[in-house]
Amino acid sequence: MNTEPQIKATVTRRFSSSPEQVFDAFLDPKKAGKFMFVTETGKMVLVEIDARVGGTFSFVDRRDGEDVVHTGEYLEIDRPHRLAFTLSAEKYGQEIDRVVIEITRLEVGCELTLTHEMSPAWVDRKELMEQGWAEILESAAETLSLKEMAVSFLRLVATGKVREAYRRHIGPGFRHHNPFFRGDADSLMLAMEENAAKNPHKILEVKRALEEGDIVAVHSHVKQKQEDLGGAVVHIFRFNNDRIVEFWDLGQPIPENSPNENGMF
Repeated sequence: MNTEPQIKATVTRRFSSSPEQVFDAFLDPKKAGKFMFVTETGKMVLVEIDARVGGTFSFVDRRDGEDVVHTGEYLEIDRPHRLAFTLSAEKYGQEIDRVVIEITRLEVGCELTLTHEMSPAWVDRKELMEQGWAEILESAAETLSLKEMAVSFLRLVATGKVREAYRRHIGPGFRHHNPFFRGDADSLMLAMEENAAKNPHKILEVKRALEEGDIVAVHSHVKQKQEDLGGAVVHIFRFNNDRIVEFWDLGQPIPENSPNENGMF
């Protein structure tokens, strides 16, 4: 293992769940097996985690009849702040790298920063590695709770990845209640794509997310453009079998001047 790696791939993601929930997901075989090194066409056939410093892990994903194995050893376990481990994947000729996960508590949820330290020989794969970890963190969010799925849907839509949001999260028989469009899934999807094309720099800042049974409510500050004041928006989701099947959205524009000293959020 290179003790002074020259290449660092770094990704950051916010979660609505608590730091403890996010941290624990990486050490829970049932949860980690749903997002760590998982591929769309593969099947996770083995997950072994010995969650202690000096303990090891092994993930085996069967891809087109071939087993792809990721292994490593835990170097630091400081719940819920920091997790560090070595990482190797023999199939890809990957040397023994080092991965560090740092979690910061926020007013709502937490922010996770993952740094993958690797050999200089991998410099041309840095961007690909960051993309892969970003997808893993996206899948991790979906594993945690319904409210994480709802927030994941909103963030994908806000960044213009509307069809990916639908593929990941929308269930059969979906309907919505936006009065400006027909109530089927395709009509809303096309409207979302049109909005994304007109506003490629949209900003979505989740303020709070509430979950009760199969219902999730997300309260956000949404700005179509950086310079806009934006609006306070509440998105309400109903889930069935971990898929969104009904959707409401309500909003108030933020005025330039307001007598309310508490603000909109």
